[in-house]
Amino acid sequence: PGDRNFPLFYAAKQAALSGQLDGVAVEGFVEAARRSGLRGGEPEARRTIESGRRAAEREAWEPQRPFGREPEREAG
Repeated sequence: PGDRNFPLFYAAKQAALSGQLDGVAVEGFVEAARRSGLRGGEPEARRTIESGRRAAEREAWEPQRPFGREPEREAG
């Protein structure tokens, strides 16, 4: 019981950001999700992992900014 999607999503996202979300990692995440009792089983695990991968792609393309601060604007 409990929310197992977010930890799986976050782990997949971090693995993707570090270039380590390959087929072996995906299968390991799916197995861990299955063992933890993720509702929806393997299909839900795969959807969650794919969502983490897409989030990592979006984040990689977004400009980075310090936490809680708006991007600085050029004077002029």
